[in-house]
Parts: sequence; structure tokens; C-alpha cells
Amino acid sequence: MDVAASVLPLPSLTTRFLDVGENVGFAAGMNLCCEATTGDILVVANLDLAFDDEFIDILQHMGPYDSPVLIAPSVSDPRQGREDGALQIDFLHRLRRASDVPGHVSTIAAGNGSCIVMPRGLYELRLSSSGGLFDPEYHSYYEDVDLFWWAEDNHIPILFNPRLAVVHHHAGSFAGKYRFRDRDPLLRASIMANYRVTVWKHVRSVRHVIGWLLGEGGYVLMSWRARSGHGFRMYLQSWRLSSERVMAIRRRRGRLRAAPSGAAAPQR
Repeated sequence: MDVAASVLPLPSLTTRFLDVGENVGFAAGMNLCCEATTGDILVVANLDLAFDDEFIDILQHMGPYDSPVLIAPSVSDPRQGREDGALQIDFLHRLRRASDVPGHVSTIAAGNGSCIVMPRGLYELRLSSSGGLFDPEYHSYYEDVDLFWWAEDNHIPILFNPRLAVVHHHAGSFAGKYRFRDRDPLLRASIMANYRVTVWKHVRSVRHVIGWLLGEGGYVLMSWRARSGHGFRMYLQSWRLSSERVMAIRRRRGRLRAAPSGAAAPQR
């Protein structure tokens, strides 16, 4: 069994560190970690999660699965005293807490992106279609929404397992800056670009388009509140970033389709 990251030094785990020499972002970094694994079950996790022995024990007795599936653990946040394992993609195409958290194994619309569990068959399916678990062009943010939306498009179930529990200690992706206007301007532009890329990849209906336009309106307002004119310039810059990332994804996937069978496109 291979686990991408663990806070606890559990004896059943072997830890490997991959030095890539630069900050390639969460998406590309997790692709490299998944590529290095050999186990039947993969856990893609943030570094500020805590796992216990029961989590590992459940994984060891999980599966095998005859068809692709994503497994969403229960993710608790000790700072806010709540559980965020079961989520949904709302009308504006963002992850939101589900109104009810199931008390048993249930099919849900989306899970918490800080911890995603999958059998190797699901990973290999995603690898063959996209060249990696995530499109590395995302760098960080919205790559989890893209994965859950891809699963929905391909009728792949997402199972919430409340017994498979982790604790999310810091939510460090935001460096403690939870308000949009408090984050670095370039980070704000990247988040908006990734939002747009995700919707463009999956939009299928007029309802999707309406939700996207309302979401864009929300980002315009938040950008203006962040730093008025300068904030709006960052919003416009996000359009350039989104166009560049869409083109980069198309070029990489084109190379993937043109490559001999079994060859993978470069992740960086």
C-alpha cells in the first residue's frame, strides 16, 4: 500500500520523498507522487492531515473494486468543530457543504479535496484520459473540483465513508488568509483562472453557463473590493492566465493522444 502523505509515523507505511527542485504546485506534485506509487489503494492528501491506525486498517481491508470509484473520507476541522467530508458542487460550480452528512457509506456529489482515496483502477483510468490525476496546469486550487466533475461526467460514483476519518488541522492552502481580498494578488488571479478553466472544460448546458456568469460576477465584485482598480486589473489578468492554461492543457493532451500506447505525457 502506498500513501502520498501521512502526519503520523505509522509502522505499516514506507515514506518516500521526491525532490523535484522547484515548486510545481499541488496538482503536478500529486501527479508525481501517484506515479511513484505501486499499491492497490492511493490516498491523495494535504500535508496538514492527521491519520490514525483505524484509517490505515480500513484501507488495508478495502476493495478490491471491480469498477472505478472515488472514496471520500470524513474530514473534521477542529478549529471550526465541523465535518466536511460530504460536499456538493453548487450552482456557481464551487464546492459547498452538503446539507446532510450521511451516517453510513453513501453516494455523494463530491468530497473534500484535502483527502481523496481511490483504487488503482480509477487512477489508471484518469491517467489514460488526462495524463495524470490532475491537470498540472492548475498548479493549485480547483483541481479537486475538476476531478469530481469529471467523475460525474463519466458516471463514476463518489462514495462517502464516515468510518474513514481524518483530521484537517490547518487548512494551510490559504496560509491563514481565508478572505479572498487578503490573499496575494497573483494568487487571486490564479484562483479565478482555474475556476474559469474548470467550467469551460465541463460546461454542458445553459444552466451551467448561467451559473458560470453569476460566478464571474461574484469574482468581479470580490476583486473590486480587494483593491478597487488594481483588483479589477488582476481580474482581467486572470482571463489571460485561463486562456494560457486551456491552451497548455490542449497541447499536452494532444501529445498524450499522439504518443505510443502506454507512454505518458510529461507532467511539467
